[in-house]
Amino acid sequence: MKESIAVRVVQEIGKGSLMITLPKNWAKKYGISKGSLLGIKEREDGSLIIEPQIKQRRSSSVILDLDKCGEITSGIIGAYLLGFDTITLRRSRNLSVEDKEQARNILEKLLGLEIIEEKENEITLKCFIDESFLNVLLLFKRMNSLVIEMIELSLRLLSKYEERLAKIVAKRDDELDRLYFLMIRILRSAVSNPSLSDSLGLKPVECLDYRIAAEILEKMGDLACQLADKIKNLNIKLEERAVRSMINVLKEIHLENFLAFMSRRLDRMLSARVLKSKATSIFISMEKKFPSMREITGDLNKMIDLSEDLLDLVLPLELELRETV
Repeated sequence: MKESIAVRVVQEIGKGSLMITLPKNWAKKYGISKGSLLGIKEREDGSLIIEPQIKQRRSSSVILDLDKCGEITSGIIGAYLLGFDTITLRRSRNLSVEDKEQARNILEKLLGLEIIEEKENEITLKCFIDESFLNVLLLFKRMNSLVIEMIELSLRLLSKYEERLAKIVAKRDDELDRLYFLMIRILRSAVSNPSLSDSLGLKPVECLDYRIAAEILEKMGDLACQLADKIKNLNIKLEERAVRSMINVLKEIHLENFLAFMSRRLDRMLSARVLKSKATSIFISMEKKFPSMREITGDLNKMIDLSEDLLDLVLPLELELRETV
């Protein structure tokens, strides 16, 4: 839906005071009348945000017609990511047991979403999370901690495969997915709602950066999970010292890239490149002893490449800072 822009002529009243009128439909929609209090905030780009001083969070709802779309899992995820608070699944006939199970299973991946009503042909889910009280930075750091833990646990399987550790990696991946979906929901809502963006302390471009960075971490987690599955089928047993050297260099590379993104400092890129050369040497040595390790080192190189993609989000800001000096 294309947004309409209301154009107002600035008028002067009194001794130099300036005035514009408010759109009539907007005032009626939000109950604004003579004597109402409005909050006015200036954003960094110079635009003004006008909002009622006493303002309640508006709830949004959507109905998924399963007779037309049929996709329960993707439908719920899509509605969740778009920021809908209430999601209703509906069929013209009774919902099947499989329909209900799909709806319940997806709740494990989406934080804050619960079934609040269930009828023969309809299920209603509600999200109880208020995005304005969440901290995007802390969520992002938690995602990063999970990725680092998954990398270490999966590589430890090279010295001694333990089903227990492999299951922990899978559980961490589920937790990472839940945080990823929540991050996308928050960031999409912030981009479309300037008031929420301001309360979160994020500029629109920062929302986009975090959106891309969160996807990078999610993909790294998926690779770590795949590593655990591949190692189970490989007849490889490395010395603990060799495994530890791989773990350390991967963690160090990612830490440099992560800190470069968080601090917006490109000088960390140089140390990350030196560490990457070190990782390459370690991988080549491993492949000579165990040719089947190529499948593992290939995924580790993909993981390093993904981590380096965080630096692509640093360069534009560096250039912007130089231009404004």
